[in-house]
Amino acid sequence: MRAGAWRTVAQHRATKDLMREIRSRHPGLRAAIGSDLRLSAANRDERAEYHSRWDELAGAIRLAWISDAFFAQTLYRLKAWLQQRGVPVLPRLAHRLAMSIAQVCIGDPVVMHPGVYIAHGQVVIDGFVEVHSGVVISPFVTI
Repeated sequence: MRAGAWRTVAQHRATKDLMREIRSRHPGLRAAIGSDLRLSAANRDERAEYHSRWDELAGAIRLAWISDAFFAQTLYRLKAWLQQRGVPVLPRLAHRLAMSIAQVCIGDPVVMHPGVYIAHGQVVIDGFVEVHSGVVISPFVTI
């Protein structure tokens, strides 16, 4: 092989290692969705306290039903969780569904901590970005 080919293989390995490290920092699915639910409900002036896992699940389903942005964010959480476990195809389907439903596109190298509120769709977050808890994401609107 040529010297340039070895460099490409090394770069490919480095990229895979970097993505593995990024995926290892994704939060757990249940904890992330629960935190997102509480912050989203609070920002929407809705009930933000849940007394059991079933109550929290019902709240998440209800909010996903009425808020396309929360549903898309939940699909992003599912995508990240599946990628972390090395599941093929399904993460890409979850990503495409989030883009179709709410025009929310959150890229693979993004790490989003639990407790983020996406106000509504038409949002793109991509690149080597880390979104911390308590952040409210909303598209820029000029009037």
